[in-house]
Parts: sequence; structure tokens; C-alpha cells
Amino acid sequence: MKRSTPAPWVCAALFFLVVLSALYYHGFIADFFCITQVLLLLWLLSALWRWGRDGIPLPRSALALLLVAYAGWLALTLTWGTVPNYNIVTFWGLGSLPLVFWLYVTNPEREALWYRAAVPVLLLALALSTQATYQLMAKAVEPKSVFLDLNSHAAFLVLIALAAAGYFLAAYAGWQGNGARSWQLILGAAVSVLVFAVAVGAFAEEDFHGRHRLRVADDGKHRSPEVSAEADAAERCSFNNF
Repeated sequence: MKRSTPAPWVCAALFFLVVLSALYYHGFIADFFCITQVLLLLWLLSALWRWGRDGIPLPRSALALLLVAYAGWLALTLTWGTVPNYNIVTFWGLGSLPLVFWLYVTNPEREALWYRAAVPVLLLALALSTQATYQLMAKAVEPKSVFLDLNSHAAFLVLIALAAAGYFLAAYAGWQGNGARSWQLILGAAVSVLVFAVAVGAFAEEDFHGRHRLRVADDGKHRSPEVSAEADAAERCSFNNF
């Protein structure tokens, strides 16, 4: 009888901490970027330790080969980059995608890893949804949780909602047993909360932009033509950047 090992729990914990730290990176906070990369390296070291005992189960798929080529291209670009510090940071940031992919697909217990990592990530998404709803309802600010803009917040929630919705639909087709009904209710409620948070964010974005345009139009009535033209140009530039 094959005994369960703690490796899936360790890898799932590292993956969750990577996701949690990456949420606060925002593209420029170096502390969280370093924490994320250190956690990925710890995960890689644990995988190398296992590979040294059991060998490396290399997948032979088109996607795996394409990600290897992508990582190789990123490394090759370091040779002609003109700003070494920026190029190295970009390499580590973009190289995290193929690294996590290989760490997952080469894990012999990846199914156990998936199930153990899915629950805390889903709970994290629900916490962000609750935070965004509180921001809108209680503070009357943009419901973007810990993100810098609504689009990033909505994109993260949609990624989790799609996976949760898939399991919710599969629960009706293949899941049997006493706990199947409970999981159906839990996943259905989670998907509803995530979709509601995304919808609230979409409507809030339109509302905030509408208020902003009205405020700009009202301010323009009291400006001179020259100042009004400069302000309109600045507003168009800011909206295009957003």
C-alpha cells in the first residue's frame, strides 16, 4: 500500500505563498518580488531533492517544449540587453511562468498538489471579493481589493471563477457520495460570490468614470478656454493610460 507523503502539502503551501506575495508586488515593490522568487527557488530545491532520488519525469508535449523555448529565449535576451539590472528582473518575472509549469507537471503527486492548493486559493479569491465589496459599499471607493486597478482585480477573480465553475458543473456529472451535495452547494456559492464581485467591479468602473467626466465637465465651465483645452488633453491622456 502506497503511503501518502507530505510533499503535496509542502508544495501547495509554497504555491499559495507565491500567489499571496505576488498579489502585493504591483510591478514595482521589490520586497514582494524577492519573496516570490525565493519561495519559487525553495520549491525548485525541494523538487531537485526528489528528482535526485526518483529521477525527472520529463513531459513530452508541445506545450512543454514551447515553454522551454520561451525560457531559453528569455535567457538569450540577457546577452544583448542594455540595462542589465532591468533585464535580469524581467527575466525572473517572466520566467516564473515556465518554472511553475515545470514544477507542477514534473511533480509525481500533482493531482494531490492541485487539490490541496485549490482550496486556499479559492478562499483567497473569496476574501478579495469580500474586501472589494466592502470598499464599494462602506468606503465608496473603487472595489479593487489589493490591486492597483479594477481590471487586474477582475482578471484574477475570473481565473479562479472559471476553475471553480468547471468543478461546480462536473459535480453534477461525476461526483457521487454523501459529500457530493455539500461540495455542489459550496462551489455554487463560491462561483456566485466571485461573479457578483466581478459584476460589481464592472458597474463601479462605469459609475466612477461617469462621475469623473461630469466633474470635469462642471469644472470646465469655470475655466478659461486655454486652461480648459490643456485640462481636456491631460484627461484624455490619463484615460488612455488607464
